[in-house]
Amino acid sequence: MSNVIELLRDLGTDVIIETSSEGALRALSNGAYHVVISDMERDAVPDEGIKFLKRMRDQGIVIPVIFTVGRFNPALGVPAFAFGITNRVDECLNLVFDALERALG
Repeated sequence: MSNVIELLRDLGTDVIIETSSEGALRALSNGAYHVVISDMERDAVPDEGIKFLKRMRDQGIVIPVIFTVGRFNPALGVPAFAFGITNRVDECLNLVFDALERALG
């Protein structure tokens, strides 16, 4: 994600990095964010991203979530309530810009 982070920061976008679901949930509950980029697998848990998204929704945090994965299988589709899923930097950026455009106009 270092390339995505660098590009977003070069464009003047504030980027906050959290390395755990708990840290991200704390940050999301304390601030105003427009989009979340999350790994699907975290801490050796293959579906941690899905669990994180469910916890976000359970806490009433409803903002676009974009998942990144190592091996993307388009046949599986986009997880429920997720904005998108990809393993490519260009697609990730397109999804981020789409989510920001919808949020900010």
